[in-house]
Amino acid sequence: MIPLALALAVSPAGAETEADENWLDYSVHGVGETLDAGANWFDRFFGDERDAEETDAVVHLRLIQDLRFESRNETTYDPKFRLQVKLPRMQRKARLVIEGGTEEDRLTDSEVPLPTAATTGATSTSSANLRFDVLDQAMKKLSFSAGFRLNPLATKLRTRYREAWRYDEDWLTRLAGTGFWDSRDGFGADLRGDIEHALTGGDMLRWSNYGLLSEISNGVEWSSEFTYFYRDSSHRAIAFDAGMFGQTRPDFQVNTYRIRARYRRNFYRPWLFYEVIPEVYWPLDDNGGGRDINTALFLRLEILFRQDGSG
Repeated sequence: MIPLALALAVSPAGAETEADENWLDYSVHGVGETLDAGANWFDRFFGDERDAEETDAVVHLRLIQDLRFESRNETTYDPKFRLQVKLPRMQRKARLVIEGGTEEDRLTDSEVPLPTAATTGATSTSSANLRFDVLDQAMKKLSFSAGFRLNPLATKLRTRYREAWRYDEDWLTRLAGTGFWDSRDGFGADLRGDIEHALTGGDMLRWSNYGLLSEISNGVEWSSEFTYFYRDSSHRAIAFDAGMFGQTRPDFQVNTYRIRARYRRNFYRPWLFYEVIPEVYWPLDDNGGGRDINTALFLRLEILFRQDGSG
């Protein structure tokens, strides 16, 4: 509750300004000014990792409280946070990034279930790194970062390149690749490709493919997911996901099929959200011979706060 109290203190209890009320509708600086406005808005509204990587905000803060109920009579509580601060008086753009949560959640995008060696051990861990944006163009970005993580203690290095191509007003392709080194887990790389199509009425389709290869992964750990985004208003949106997740070692296999719906609403303050996520998934059983149908329900409370340079 302490982080929540601190965030509530950011804004006065009085009336909110028009700028505060509409911060979600503003274009993200840099990349956001030229990329498809719909993809930009959905990434920001849902607090997607893509927005965190692309944003030029001076302060970008996410505080997440997750409660998950499963049909297997399992209940888990998972708090996470991520703070990104742009450092002043640096010749090149530098950011301090501090994050915490389970190792699994920090290594995967949007709760992607990659239940293999690279993401095992849902122990709490935290990390801090200093990131330098050496190339910061509208459609291209290159960054380098160095830092450490706790539990267990390790140093890490990371470089990331991202490029986007727009074919017309309705089609956008984004490709992002990362190379990293961890003093405990060794070298690795991942690659994510998105194809996005804007629909009439502000809705959007996205086909996202992700692959991770490291010294501790089971070959290439991969995912492929289709998402339909529906924007009900400036304060409500729904995302429907259908995807599959798997690995290539010792054999190529699909570990999990999943469908889910994410209902997300902004309420009370411009930076306060709740999310309800029912899902159905079919994991491969331990013997690899069949699949069981499982259901789950996510309840999420999130603070998503940003301060732009003009603020």
